[in-house]
Amino acid sequence: MPTPYKELSLPQLRSFCETARLGSLSAAAASLGLAQPTVWKLVHALEKRFGRPLFETDPRGCRPTEAGRLLYTLASSCLTNVDSLPGRVRELLDAAEIRVTIASTPRLFAEDLVPCVAEFVRRRPNARFVFREMETDEVTRAVDDGRAQLGFTPAVGDRKQYPRVVCEPWYALDVLLVLRADHPLARRKRVRLKDLAGHPVLFPRTNLNDFPNPAPLAALRLDERSPQWVDARQASILRRCVLHGLGSLLLLGRPGEWNHPDLTERVMSPELGKSTIYLLRQAGVDHHLLVTEFAELVRAKLSAAADRKRARPATARPGRRG
Repeated sequence: MPTPYKELSLPQLRSFCETARLGSLSAAAASLGLAQPTVWKLVHALEKRFGRPLFETDPRGCRPTEAGRLLYTLASSCLTNVDSLPGRVRELLDAAEIRVTIASTPRLFAEDLVPCVAEFVRRRPNARFVFREMETDEVTRAVDDGRAQLGFTPAVGDRKQYPRVVCEPWYALDVLLVLRADHPLARRKRVRLKDLAGHPVLFPRTNLNDFPNPAPLAALRLDERSPQWVDARQASILRRCVLHGLGSLLLLGRPGEWNHPDLTERVMSPELGKSTIYLLRQAGVDHHLLVTEFAELVRAKLSAAADRKRARPATARPGRRG
């Protein structure tokens, strides 16, 4: 039984296979980008490992022996499989399901993030999303303790309390007033904040600080001056309340995103400001590239949507008389 000279190595097998394929050590060295003596040493080491010659020389170069031909048949297919490994690993990684966990408010999920998810999974069908719906003041904590990889929120908690959380401005929303088309204020092209006095107005009072400039709204004391038949949080519920005549609605949103024949909206940002939506993530945590790719899609899609709205001439929908 031959004594092993050295352990088999890929450089040895590559040098042997190229020499057998091209019929010369010099040609194999040129193909591999090595010096000819290096290829000779690698092939010689392989012959020592197998304990028999793998090539015989002739005036035109060298040709495999019987053992060499057998080894070439086996080794060439092995090398082909080895060379395909990076591509196969990429294919498997691309096909693997990647979970993206997001913390945000119900309104941001329903009106901003769900359309982005729908677009993203068409590009990356292996992405899987987990929505953690919560109040604004809970989002930062969810990112800090690792329950969510990303957080989207209009208000960030005490930065000193969450030193591990990175906070970046990501996109902006207007303050919208949603009215039934037969509401008295719906006939006006522009509605001012003071015009709301005397009319029932719904807004998420528990998260008044979601609004960029809540002081003028708080000063009106709308909850004291008009009936508050409903106290709700989710935008979809509040919009249905407006449809059923339970008041008009103040909320964050993008003009024109929700079209309903019985509803109209006015932008209240001139008095109440625009709200910045922040992206939250843990510092120093390397998430899968798909997580970052989704965050960038949200910024690109929603910032572009805001730019289109600003470029479009403002038009008011005519109100219907009740």
